[in-house]
Amino acid sequence: MFEDELAVEITVERMGRSSLTLGYEFRRGQQLIANGRVKTVCCRVAHEAGLTAIEIPEPLRGRLGELVDTE
Repeated sequence: MFEDELAVEITVERMGRSSLTLGYEFRRGQQLIANGRVKTVCCRVAHEAGLTAIEIPEPLRGRLGELVDTE
């Protein structure tokens, strides 16, 4: 089990104004072993105010936009 090779597919499922949802599929050969989803938010860290969500910067938005899963 610990010597098995796994393939991990990562897709950009959704891109919002400040957030990004990534989907993960883990496979051993054709067999789906696990899947998951992670939502991340682009933030500015201010010393006094803490974390504040900000818009995903345009250069990053453009690159990630090419990867959004449209299916």
